[in-house]
Amino acid sequence: MILPTGLLTIEFGAYADIAEIMDQLPTVTVYIVHSDSGLPDGAPGSGSGYVFFLAEGASLADLHTSITALRAALDKDFELLSANAQ
Repeated sequence: MILPTGLLTIEFGAYADIAEIMDQLPTVTVYIVHSDSGLPDGAPGSGSGYVFFLAEGASLADLHTSITALRAALDKDFELLSANAQ
């Protein structure tokens, strides 16, 4: 994806969650909060959450630009994958 600061490559697998994707943006800092010591999908009764923060030094305008660029890149990837699936 293209940001005002240059090209940024976001890599993730088919089962990645939004936190893994967003944490790669320079404007976002992600913290994972667990209610136990297990994984987010650990066991019944366990839980977790993702807390998203504006990265240090980033402005709301920077955040808007990076999220808009991410959405455009994901939409383009989806378009290409959909065309190849037919």
